[in-house]
Amino acid sequence: MCNNYSENLKNGLRISVDYIAFTVVDDRFDVDDVILMIGFEPEDFISLPRGGFGYKKQRKNEKSGISVLYDGSENMGIHVNITGKGVPFLLEAFSKTLPKTKFEGQIYSWMSEDVLSQFFQTVKQYGHFSRIDVAIDDDGGQYFSPPEIFKIYKNDQVVSKWRSVRRVDRYKAPNDCNGYTVYFGSRESMLMLRLYDKALEINNSFSPGEDGYIDHNWYRWELEYKEDRANEFACAIIDGANLGSIAVGVLAYYIRLIELDDCNRSRCSTMEKWEKFVHDIEVLRLSGQKKKKTVYDKLMWVDSQVAPTLATLLLLYNFDQNFLYDIAVKNRDRISKSDWELIREHRPELFDYYSPYASADRI
Repeated sequence: MCNNYSENLKNGLRISVDYIAFTVVDDRFDVDDVILMIGFEPEDFISLPRGGFGYKKQRKNEKSGISVLYDGSENMGIHVNITGKGVPFLLEAFSKTLPKTKFEGQIYSWMSEDVLSQFFQTVKQYGHFSRIDVAIDDDGGQYFSPPEIFKIYKNDQVVSKWRSVRRVDRYKAPNDCNGYTVYFGSRESMLMLRLYDKALEINNSFSPGEDGYIDHNWYRWELEYKEDRANEFACAIIDGANLGSIAVGVLAYYIRLIELDDCNRSRCSTMEKWEKFVHDIEVLRLSGQKKKKTVYDKLMWVDSQVAPTLATLLLLYNFDQNFLYDIAVKNRDRISKSDWELIREHRPELFDYYSPYASADRI
């Protein structure tokens, strides 16, 4: 099973993608095309009796729980929902669709080094994300429980960019509260945080001693990125950032736990346990900066824009690829500086030999 949707940090935290929702808006795609795009076969999905979210129809993969909604109003596109259970199934299936390429007899496998990044690139090419959830798991309870965080908040020891903080109690029976979730940010926010007892959530379905029962503390910090923030998160992954640096970096940007050792709260020192929690990861503010183009971007552009013409030429030339070499040599001077940087990143020896931007002693 593909596992690059998660990352273990040195401080004991585990970061994972727990939910993905996106919409394909390219009108060349029908529902079968979308299912094939994410790596499954159309027959892997069954039709459900009803749709949802404004779509009239829905198909679902029962093993992974992935659902595809379609037949909505004009311009609604085709919507895909992937729960935490379905994320590893998705990436395992999608990884098998990724192409490899040959150059001078070598097969380059960098295409499949980070399947999550390649998947995000594909979605961005044909549509957009509506939601991505990222879980920061304290599996073992080394740091903060939800009651502890709420107590720290009530004690005015939380400096946060979120204005709204609330708790939602969970009851097994009237007057029997067995836990609660702390929310930072509103449901309408493009980025919201919820902190809850993951072990308690799981154990509601099991009895002590039963397989699946969690016998230790497990607290989950879950960041819910929506719309613009979800797409910015995806772009950060595409640009090469890892899950841990984004998840913890964004959390550290939005919230800080402090000691009350200064009359000005902005000058208060950071709580030592919080510093261990964020583990010296640099604070990160997501922005809509234009992402750097990758080799995969280039390949996917060729595949979507010029593949039929290329296939025609290869057939006409009886699969002799020398004409491609001639075209490349003839148009070498038209390669942009940014594309030369891409060549330098992956094939520095070719950059040194051919690029006009290489140092004079190498030309």
